[in-house]
Amino acid sequence: MYWLKEWQEPEGVRLFLGSFKLFTQNYAIETAEPKSRVIEKAVVQEFLNEHYPKNIIEKDENGKPFFTDQKIHFNYSHSQEDFFWGEHEQYPIGVDVECERPQILRVAHKFCNDSEWNYTKQGTNMDQLLAIWSAKESMFKAYGKGIVDFKLDMNIAPFSIQESGVLEADFYAGQNRRLTIYYRRFNRSICTWTLWR
Repeated sequence: MYWLKEWQEPEGVRLFLGSFKLFTQNYAIETAEPKSRVIEKAVVQEFLNEHYPKNIIEKDENGKPFFTDQKIHFNYSHSQEDFFWGEHEQYPIGVDVECERPQILRVAHKFCNDSEWNYTKQGTNMDQLLAIWSAKESMFKAYGKGIVDFKLDMNIAPFSIQESGVLEADFYAGQNRRLTIYYRRFNRSICTWTLWR
């Protein structure tokens, strides 16, 4: 597969970002299943064939993916346009990729707490809302232990959005934990990742 980006972070995080557009140009997909679900499965399978050819992804009782024969933590995500994979040898990782869409503005009140609502100009700043939503998805996936209330159990400290950077976050579900969320913006999308340590 042709990856848009593959990079290594200083903390030992290995990341891959791929475009569904590049993938669908090379494959004819005909099925009764929703096209996005079929493409996602095919992209994940191609990634595994390329990087982990002898491994099968299993999922635990909370839906967190793992390899039975590999001692590596990994997570993956997809948007309507992109596929994002992250891995770390020592710590659980959560990753997310999101693209701009009007629904984010309509549901902002469901995932933003009062502080986030205020600094996003009452839920109208799309760039910040996209980053908050994606960061909370990454936190939830790194945690990997079931239901979390995105509005009450997570808080993203005020920030101004850049092309790449870090967000400071607090996680309150069952424990108080401070997390650093890393992000990169590209086109109309954002990808985020964090380690659970």
